[in-house]
Amino acid sequence: MKEQRENGEAPDSFSLLVEDLKWLRRGAGLTLTRLRSRRAVQASPAVAGRLRGTGNEEAVHVAYGLVCELLRDLGNGREASALRAAYAFEYAGDPGNLTIRRRKLMAEFRVHEDTLENWENSSISELALQLLGTEEPATPRVDEPSRARKAQADDFAAWIDSVYVVVDAEHTFRFDQGRVPSEIQCLRVVRALEDGVDTFLLPYWHSTDRRPGVAHVVPLEGIEVDSVSYLGDGYFITTVRFPRPLMQGEEHRFTWKVAIESTVEPKPFSVQIPLTYTERLAVRVQFQNDSRPQRVWRVDALPPLALPGEYSEDRAIEIDRLAYTEARFTDVEKRLAYGVGWEW
Repeated sequence: MKEQRENGEAPDSFSLLVEDLKWLRRGAGLTLTRLRSRRAVQASPAVAGRLRGTGNEEAVHVAYGLVCELLRDLGNGREASALRAAYAFEYAGDPGNLTIRRRKLMAEFRVHEDTLENWENSSISELALQLLGTEEPATPRVDEPSRARKAQADDFAAWIDSVYVVVDAEHTFRFDQGRVPSEIQCLRVVRALEDGVDTFLLPYWHSTDRRPGVAHVVPLEGIEVDSVSYLGDGYFITTVRFPRPLMQGEEHRFTWKVAIESTVEPKPFSVQIPLTYTERLAVRVQFQNDSRPQRVWRVDALPPLALPGEYSEDRAIEIDRLAYTEARFTDVEKRLAYGVGWEW
């Protein structure tokens, strides 16, 4: 019998593979014995394709060889190094357990454990895609999960922070039916800090549906889509281009929407985690009257891992009679979460 999700749907092949690949990080890591219990990996299309040319060899042996091959092919970036360490793959000395292996790499890269786990998850999503033998959608142009782009994701954030100030940011999270959102309507006003800048980065992450292609950016005013980079684990960055380069001090206003093509209920929050300093931010949520949350609260400068935070009377915000609510912020700090949390 297939495992069922909370909403009654059977998990898709990608989700099952990601679940198996994440499980393999535990304990002693990737071993032939531990892989025997991971059915999704053994039944993946890439393993099945190799089995057809190997006679009577066991699926687990083919799967183990293929995963090892893919781990070597990930390159030498931080995400690849993080996953190989998590798997204790070609590991020198006693591998101990996952916590011990992570501590060594945390010291080497000088990062927190949650950052390391995110790097691992990014590489796991890439492995899952390769085991599925699938490619990213081609229109608009979408880069395959790129090790170079993933390794540069933090550099992208540093770059955008060095060339722009966000004057205004607005996001409206819309539920058109029940508890599943249909779109996010967005606005930005940016001020250039140097001459000649004409691109901007729009990140998006679905909190529960990590498949590629579950959402895409639709330009409305003042931008066009240049490219989309899927970074794994449901996270992608859309690069957009302005009509012309900006001069230092010049402001540009643009709007877009994120069309969400998923039937999976997201986690109970709508937040923004700015990449750069933001002067003013508004986060709005339009619920449906027949599916109103019991209570709603303001999420103000929370670390992402603490989302959605907890309700308290001093953070409570009102939902009006049309099931609309909003939270406004000024002088927003980078890399912290701001927005709205709720309880159904």
